[in-house]
Amino acid sequence: MRTFGLFLLLGLAACSGDDAPDAGPDADPPADASLPAFYVDWGTCPSGWRSVEVEAARTCEPWAAGVEACPAGEMRVPSSPLCAPVGGPCPPGRFADGLADDGSVVYVDSEASAPGDGSRATPFADLAEALAAVGFGDATIALSKGEHDGGGLSMGIVASVSLVGACPAETIVRVPTDVEGLSLNGALTVAGAHFISPTLMLAAAPLTIERSIVDLSGVEDGSLIAIDADVGITDSLVIGGGLILARGVRVERSELRELTTVAGGFAPEPSTMLVLTDTVLSGHLAGAVSLGVDEVVVPTVARRLVVEGDFSGLFVGPGSDLEDVVIRSGIEGTPGLVFSYMDEGGALPMVEPGRGARISVYNGSGQGIFVEGMAATVTDAVVDTISEGARVPVAVGAGVARGGALELDRFVIRESASCGVQVDGAELDLSNGLVAANSIGACVQVDGYDLGRLMDGVRYHDNDTNLDSTSLPVPDPNPPVAAP
Repeated sequence: MRTFGLFLLLGLAACSGDDAPDAGPDADPPADASLPAFYVDWGTCPSGWRSVEVEAARTCEPWAAGVEACPAGEMRVPSSPLCAPVGGPCPPGRFADGLADDGSVVYVDSEASAPGDGSRATPFADLAEALAAVGFGDATIALSKGEHDGGGLSMGIVASVSLVGACPAETIVRVPTDVEGLSLNGALTVAGAHFISPTLMLAAAPLTIERSIVDLSGVEDGSLIAIDADVGITDSLVIGGGLILARGVRVERSELRELTTVAGGFAPEPSTMLVLTDTVLSGHLAGAVSLGVDEVVVPTVARRLVVEGDFSGLFVGPGSDLEDVVIRSGIEGTPGLVFSYMDEGGALPMVEPGRGARISVYNGSGQGIFVEGMAATVTDAVVDTISEGARVPVAVGAGVARGGALELDRFVIRESASCGVQVDGAELDLSNGLVAANSIGACVQVDGYDLGRLMDGVRYHDNDTNLDSTSLPVPDPNPPVAAP
């Protein structure tokens, strides 16, 4: 770690063009006692988060990097950083508490003796029996503690069905390995159960997951494909596979673990949106968050989001609005946060801008924050330690290219292996920030660019070179299709 001090950039305003590779000497003048102790101060942290002090920044995060993973069947969310069982404690009886006995609920007990009539007193012994009895009608099916054969779901859900287990720890619904797919033409709700499926789920009607564990890790490609449907996930843990949508996904107080793709789509509708509230995206993601199979980036609304592990970048589209987002680590050569909107012909600038506030990117590779083909405003940001990779030999703390525009206010960018900030064929405006301990403070690759746009209350310190106009490659933020 380099010695950390602060000084006003000397001579940057006088340097531009290809023949001005350096803005001036890097000698430290006497310390200025009037400088604030922190350039970025997030103030009051969200509930459950802790205040964290790093050099020149006071930020917030729910837990420290490298915290031990939760045991099987448990998870943590940003508002509650301690591990807890998914769905809460199990009830003392065979079924969930509070279920009616007036005939409106069909009961299935894995230990029942056939035949049954679906009442609590004489329940069905098999889920397939309950689904056949329901037919085309709407129903709530109560599942007892124990393991249930989910093969009956392969017949397809054509009405609105709610599967209500006792608790995820003791109610298991297992789809057999010979089932090729689950087609949901009617609304399905899974609550209080541990649902295990080796096959994809095709939803053409709303799919709701509440207080449950859904394990789709046996699916190699997409696992939840929602066409003309919405997916809602609350207080749940989803493991493996991916979420591919054509309308929207809303996730609250949940963890999505080991997914290949979180959202995107084949042909998203204008209303397509990804909403992440009090959520964790963890483990290895071979694809990218919010990027579909056709590289269609959808609008994302995020509040109190943690992204950690090996992933291929948090991609968000026009109209995205992010607050209190912590991004840690990543697959070599992939970015942290990318605001992106492109088509085959290049950028389409007439789209709604994106917004970010209180954004932290740690130990990334390629880029920390990147904007292409759209405009974005980011306030209160920390980008710390961005490294180069074998596939992307340039590391940039904050970059903008391909017709993009970024306004970055109250920020700290440090320890980027190539450029603290980079502008190439785009617009970048910086204010009230610190660019420190980077190989190059500012990489400006636009002839005649107004360097005053990079200097409004911005201090460049301890960079090997403060300014360089040499043409460097712009890191391509598009993630790999599969993990390296």
